[in-house]
Amino acid sequence: MTLSWFMFFVGAAISLFALANLVRTLASRKWPYIVGRVQQNQQQRIASRFITPWSLGEKETVLRLSYTYVIEGCQYVGNRLYSAPILRESELVDGVQVGDKVKVFYKPEKPEVSFLAHSFLWPSLLLLFIGLLMFTLSFSM
Repeated sequence: MTLSWFMFFVGAAISLFALANLVRTLASRKWPYIVGRVQQNQQQRIASRFITPWSLGEKETVLRLSYTYVIEGCQYVGNRLYSAPILRESELVDGVQVGDKVKVFYKPEKPEVSFLAHSFLWPSLLLLFIGLLMFTLSFSM
């Protein structure tokens, strides 16, 4: 496979991923919210799923966050911090303790889908720019 085909496919894949993430992020900004309670907020070191040259199978830190909320008499448990994360969250949510009240955004048609904070748009826009740049450059090679 030539470099132009590689850039074409990788650029298209990155662009599609970024576009889907951008649409999901924007759509979730209209979701309603309810007050919930934090059940767990801790960091945990786990073995890496992948052995890479830079990790050498070392342990990685992941966030263990969960919260409960009730909608129309049904109790739900959520564990997503951001609406459309590109990377896994590993930092503790500062100032949030077990039992604290939090604002929980949820999808009206599917209340079990929830998160605590809206994702930033710039990571998706940056990825979209990089993908489109690679895609466009593939035609000039």
